[in-house]
Amino acid sequence: MIFLQSRKRRQSLERFFSFSKPTERGCVLIDDDDDSYEGMSLPAGWGFHQAPRASVVIILNRAFQAYPNEPYYAQIGDDYVCQPEGWDKVLGDACGSHNIAWGDDGRFGPKLCTSFFVGGDLVRKLGFIAHPSFGHLYVDTVWWSIAKGAGIGRYHPEISTKHLKLIDKTYHERTVQGDYETFNKLREKELSELINIAVSLK
Repeated sequence: MIFLQSRKRRQSLERFFSFSKPTERGCVLIDDDDDSYEGMSLPAGWGFHQAPRASVVIILNRAFQAYPNEPYYAQIGDDYVCQPEGWDKVLGDACGSHNIAWGDDGRFGPKLCTSFFVGGDLVRKLGFIAHPSFGHLYVDTVWWSIAKGAGIGRYHPEISTKHLKLIDKTYHERTVQGDYETFNKLREKELSELINIAVSLK
């Protein structure tokens, strides 16, 4: 299941679907105070999941709670464009039940999974898609650190998951305060435990 969060970016979302043409199942996560997507049709296998406005971390974890038994979970934003056709199936197959897979975002490549596919068993074992201590930042860094530490990263450079990174009102409204300090604490005290849990599933 691919989770794609979007807020007041209908044009960007339409571009994602027009260009990326996902073939796997997915859900567009929108806020219940945002009517900008009314009347918009989605590809087969996709639907809207509407809930009260919250931080990206809360939105993603609520979506996981709503769909707790998926073979894998993926996170991507509406400001991505992906190719070639079938990119999502390749990454979904690569993450399996307990691995972490990603493509080339055009900036970080193998050094960070700015969008990611994570095996369902690993997500269920850890209990989150986005580490609940954060607001917006470092969600991808946590997964990349686990992938690297546990040896379960599956990087696919032939898959382009280009991040356009829109700087707009939605971008500026992100919940980021305290995330930097939180990551430093997590890296010192908790990350090794998360890595050990991931290793136990290999």
